[in-house]
Amino acid sequence: MLGGDVVLSIIENKSDLEEDRQVSMKTAKEYAQLVNTKLLHTSAKLNEDSEEIFNDLVA
Repeated sequence: MLGGDVVLSIIENKSDLEEDRQVSMKTAKEYAQLVNTKLLHTSAKLNEDSEEIFNDLVA
């Protein structure tokens, strides 16, 4: 589906709001596997993994 230097990542933002989730974790994981990409989670409010995800995307 994607070629060359294109990198696809699925990033779940606001992962601290679990009760407001619109897509189940199971569905998200299955889709990430289907399209052969990473599923990453972040919460700016909790300062979780934001910098790590940014560095992963620009690397």
